Amino acid sequence: MCITQIGRKRGWWRIVSLLAIGAAVSAGTQADEVSLVDSGSNPAGYRWLDVADQSYSSEYQAGFSYSDALAIVSIVPTGPVLSGSLSATGLKPNFTYQLKLDGDSGTPANELIGLAGRWWQEEWNGSVWTNGQNLNDKGDGSSPNPNDLLYFERRDVEDSSSPTGLRYRFTGYLVFGYVVTDGEGSVQRSFTVDSSYHVLWKTTQRPHTGDDGPLLTAIFDADDSEAYADSGGDDYPVQSVSVFGEWERLPVGGVFLQPGAYSCRFTLTEESFHGSGGPLAGSWAAAMEGLVVFAIAPETMNISLSCLPAGGTVPFSSLFTVTLANSTSFVRVAAARIDVVLAGGQYYSNWRAGYTNVAAGGSFQTSWSTLIPALGSVIGVNEFTLVAEDVTPAPYNQPPYPASGDTAADGCTLIGVAPSWLGSP
Repeated sequence: MCITQIGRKRGWWRIVSLLAIGAAVSAGTQADEVSLVDSGSNPAGYRWLDVADQSYSSEYQAGFSYSDALAIVSIVPTGPVLSGSLSATGLKPNFTYQLKLDGDSGTPANELIGLAGRWWQEEWNGSVWTNGQNLNDKGDGSSPNPNDLLYFERRDVEDSSSPTGLRYRFTGYLVFGYVVTDGEGSVQRSFTVDSSYHVLWKTTQRPHTGDDGPLLTAIFDADDSEAYADSGGDDYPVQSVSVFGEWERLPVGGVFLQPGAYSCRFTLTEESFHGSGGPLAGSWAAAMEGLVVFAIAPETMNISLSCLPAGGTVPFSSLFTVTLANSTSFVRVAAARIDVVLAGGQYYSNWRAGYTNVAAGGSFQTSWSTLIPALGSVIGVNEFTLVAEDVTPAPYNQPPYPASGDTAADGCTLIGVAPSWLGSP
C-alpha cells in the first residue's frame, strides 16, 4: 500500500470541528510511565544534609532507604523534544536532586547523550578499567566543545587486551534539570529536556549569571519535618536557599537531544554542592533510576503564515497564505489549525483547521482572502497563530520512516485602524 493512500486530502481550509482537529494535532502524545528504583550504587556517598546544610537526625539516617520511596516519571515517548513529569514521595526532605539521563557505554544512545551533556572517561590499564574522571573543559558553551573533541580523538583508540578492544571507555550523561523536595520529601515537577548543566550551586557558593539555569528557591523550617532532631522547641531558623544549574552547553533552554532512538536511564542524583556542609555532604550519589525508552523525532516540517496587507482602515481585505513544507524524503501527513486573538481580547481556537498529505521534499500551500470588518473588536493588533504537527500514522512513522510528532508554529498580525466615523473601541 502506497503511503500516499493514507487518508484522503480534504478541503483543507474548510472549518472542521474542534474535536476532530484536536484529536489529530494531539496524536501520539500519550505518556509512558516509568517507576524508578533504588540505585543502590554508592550508599557511602549519600548526603545527610538538607539544601541549607542542616543535618538529619541519626535516627532518620539509620532508617532511611530509597527502596521505601516512590518516584514515577512520565514521558512523551516520541516527539522533537523529550518532555514529561516527575512525581515522587519518600525522598529526603528539603533536598536537592539533579535530573539526569545516563547512557551506557557501547550503546547507540550513549554518544547522543554525551554530545548534549558530559563525558565520564575510564582507561584500561591491562587488567581493569581505572582512572575514572569527568572531561572538564566545556569551552565557550558551543558544540562540539573541547570535551567532545577529546572524546572523538580517543573514542576509537584500540587496545587488544581490553574487553571492548578499546583503550578508553566513555559514558555520556546529561544533567538537564533540578528539583528541591518539600518537608515531607515529596516533589512534583514537569520538565523539558532543553538544557545542559555542569553541576548545581547555591547562590551562597557562586554568583548566578545570565547564562546559568533558573534560580530555584526553597523556603522552609526544619522544625516542620520529622527528619531532624527535635527538642520540642524552636530548634531551626526558617531557611531561604536558592540553587541553580551552572551551564555546560549554551544556551540554557536551547540545547536538545539529537534525533534518534534512545534507551537509557533516568536518574535522580543527590546534589552534594561540592562538599558544602562538611563530612555529611556526600559525593553526588545516584539515588533512584529507571529505564526510559523514547525517540527524538527529526524536524520534518517547516511552516509559514502570512497576511498581506498587514493592516489598514477597516473594513479591508487581507490575503492569508499558509505553507507547509516537508523536509523529508517521504510523504508526511500534516495537521494544522489557526488560532485567533482579536484586538478586543476575544479568542477563537481552530478558526481554520484541517489536515493533508505533503509530498516528499515538497510543500502544500493555500491562500484565501478574509474581510476584516468595521467592528470595534478588531481595532488594534489582531494575532493569528498557525500551529502544525506531523501526524503521519503507523507504520509510516516507524523505521525506516521518520518518527511523527514534529511540531511547528508561525504567526502574523493584522492591525485594524478605526475610520473617523467608527471611533475608538
